[in-house]
Amino acid sequence: MQESFHQNIHYFGIPVNSLFMKTTRLTFFILLYTLSFSCNNKPDKGSDNIDYQIVTFETSFGDCSNTDSNCYEIKIVCPELKMGNPGVQTRINASIRDTVLNTLAGFSGLQGNLPSSVEDISKNIFNEFARLKEEFSDFSQQWYIRMEAEVLLANEQLISIMLFTDSYTGGAHGNSWISFLNFSTETGTELTWKDMVTNKKEFLKLSEIKFRKVREIPVGASLGEAGFFFKDDVFVLPQSIGFTEEGMVSVFNSYEAGPYYLGPTEYLIPWNKLEFILKDPYKILAGK
Repeated sequence: MQESFHQNIHYFGIPVNSLFMKTTRLTFFILLYTLSFSCNNKPDKGSDNIDYQIVTFETSFGDCSNTDSNCYEIKIVCPELKMGNPGVQTRINASIRDTVLNTLAGFSGLQGNLPSSVEDISKNIFNEFARLKEEFSDFSQQWYIRMEAEVLLANEQLISIMLFTDSYTGGAHGNSWISFLNFSTETGTELTWKDMVTNKKEFLKLSEIKFRKVREIPVGASLGEAGFFFKDDVFVLPQSIGFTEEGMVSVFNSYEAGPYYLGPTEYLIPWNKLEFILKDPYKILAGK
């Protein structure tokens, strides 16, 4: 079968098809949220009349269905929001697009001013793959970069989007991680947990309790002796914190707080447990 480079571009400059999610230690996360990655292009509907169109980008080289062949594929699936306020809509969609571009650019080796499209960055990655294939006669690898974003929460206060990235571009094993994009529905500006709580120390305390419970580390026991590398054995929050209808979800990705073999750590703090430290505009999330 002759190898070829082809693209399937649909919409928005960031294109769509379903991703194959590799079985990883993120299984527990998938079970919690029952992530349903759609393979169609029909408009979806968020809560409070916030609509979004699922858009996709797909490009490949070679036959990835043949495990013995060289191949390379990129698949990106993400939502484009449709909102009543055009300014907010543009701001949020631009942030989603920039995040996808910056994440993909991390695999390209590009420096300085980055290309403004997924297509151009993908071609750079393809060129690197082709160079290695030509330079090393025994080169035999199957590269993939799969990114899928899903709207976890969309209401009058905020919008939270989860981005799952799964990749292999050489090395001992692939890598996968989760990040979140959180926005104010009213302004389109990005939000973090710090914007929502009145007592950061209390939120940190609640988070450590949840972390220890998930990892079965008794209160007072050393985090380091359990295999985690928090500086001075003092718990800190993960970089990835998002919002769902049930509560705030936190994810320590692989390598963030421990060695690869421990995998990621995920936990959720229900809104009703956060009610006493939520700022007034967000108390409605706890049913108040």
